[in-house]
Formats: sequence, C-alpha cells, structure tokens
Amino acid sequence: MSQEPITNFEISKQMWNHTLIVENIVHLGGIGDWDCMPDTIRDFFDLADDKDLMEFFGLTEEEFKKTHITEHLDEPDAVGEYLIHYRGKRLGFFVQFTTPIMTPYLTDIISGGMHSWGMRRTKWFYGETLYEAYNKGFKWTHEMRLMEKEELLKNSMAEMDVATKAKEDIEKFRTHEDYQPFQIPL
Repeated sequence: MSQEPITNFEISKQMWNHTLIVENIVHLGGIGDWDCMPDTIRDFFDLADDKDLMEFFGLTEEEFKKTHITEHLDEPDAVGEYLIHYRGKRLGFFVQFTTPIMTPYLTDIISGGMHSWGMRRTKWFYGETLYEAYNKGFKWTHEMRLMEKEELLKNSMAEMDVATKAKEDIEKFRTHEDYQPFQIPL
C-alpha cells in the first residue's frame, strides 16, 4: 500500500505545529565520491556515539560490535563503502532536525510553554524517503515535549516538598521554647 503524497504546505504546517526546523538534508545516494563527503556528514560521524551509530545503521548492539565501523570513521571511503554495502544499501536521506528546549507552563501543561531558539536540541535521522525521515523527526520532537513536561512535573513536586518542609521548619522554630522574638528596647 503506497503512502498518500504529502504537500510541502502540509509539511510546513507540521513543522510549525511541532516547533521543528530542518537544519540539513543530505541525499546519501547523491554523494558520488566519498572523498567529497559533506562536512555535515563528517561532523555527524565525528560526534556520534555508539547509540547514534546503531540507530543510524539500523543495527542491534551485537551486530554493531561485529562491524568495527568505529575504527574507520575517519576514513571517508570506509564509511561510504559501509553505507553502500551494509544493511541493504543505506543511500536514502539523512536529515538533521532542530527543536528548541521548551519550558512548559505548570498552569497549562498540555499546550502551554515558552521557548527560545537560543537553547535547542539537534538530532539526525535516516530515512529511505524524506517522508520516513520527517516522521522520525516529528516523533522525536513529540518525545522531547513529553520529557520536558515530565521534568517540569518532577521539579514542581520537588519544589512543593521543599516548600512544605520549610513551612514545617518555620512553624517548629516559632513554637520552640527557646524562641524569643527579637525586640528593640524603647
């Protein structure tokens, strides 16, 4: 069953709704000479940890250990050969998404929040099609929003516990027999 085509306008609306932007799109099949690998791809491989690489290549931890790819990440030809010949030819689209770090409002945790593009998260996703890569980006952004809201609730509960404890301590101090309010003699 084929996927219904999505228009650029619909993509734009989804990007707005998810507070998501595309930083880079690289068509891996369009890189003819791996010695000329775009800097953005080199940067990904330079900064990627094992988890990122396993996700990108679609490997289990056991399969990943057998590849020894981490020993050759500084060799563009080795990475290119790996992309072409391993795991069904990963020559689709590599898309870098960016989303701001949200600060949800406690009073409206479902939809409210503020953000600044000065504090943001970035993540690369691979898809055989742009549609697949974009859907991964949308899902990731949704997961980030859930994480931010859970963190807000956790911190709010901790703050409430601290405030309750402080209030109890103040009350204990007031009722302590040695407590004498400071008075200025007249």
